[in-house]
Amino acid sequence: MSYLDINTILCDEERIPCTFLHDSVKLGHLDPSAEEKDITADARVDLPVWLGEELAKKNIVRLNAPKHFGTKMRDEMRAGATSINLRDFSFYFFDVGLNLSRISVDPDLRRTLRNAFVGERYRNLTVRSLTLGTSDDGLSDYTQTLTSAELAVFKEGLRSVNNLHQWRTDESTVLRRAPVLGRRDTSSRAGGSAGTGADGATAKRRR
Repeated sequence: MSYLDINTILCDEERIPCTFLHDSVKLGHLDPSAEEKDITADARVDLPVWLGEELAKKNIVRLNAPKHFGTKMRDEMRAGATSINLRDFSFYFFDVGLNLSRISVDPDLRRTLRNAFVGERYRNLTVRSLTLGTSDDGLSDYTQTLTSAELAVFKEGLRSVNNLHQWRTDESTVLRRAPVLGRRDTSSRAGGSAGTGADGATAKRRR
């Protein structure tokens, strides 16, 4: 994703709990509940992902995983991720989780997120996107449960179905019939197989 992509920006604005490792002068404005201008060591403050990452690189804060990335949630996702509405915790659940696993070097979190995304959740996602097509029946309700990453995959599935439908009706601007196949014989499709009917009979007489 591009840095200027709106989803990238919003994902980086998600807040994660951070623990300050040192007394920090004139950073009290980072904590809305603080009455002092400074932040003391061991203070826990929720910071945007991008800011927490930069401060962690300078050894100013220690990043803490939000509860929905904790041990209990990981166990629940391993047991059955399809039963959890991950969007209730964060629209950018997978994106933020992958960022945290990279920043804090947490291979177990990355592995858990990957298994949750490509498992039964992904199968249900692809089946729904390819079978619902352009139908609105239940579409809105279902998409309201998807995270940002899942919604992007779902939209790609819908786009593929629409492109295929347009190709079948000769309306596609993406998929084109190869010249070697020639033009589609709509009369034979409507009246039966080629070589039958009046044209077919004429062809037989000529032979």
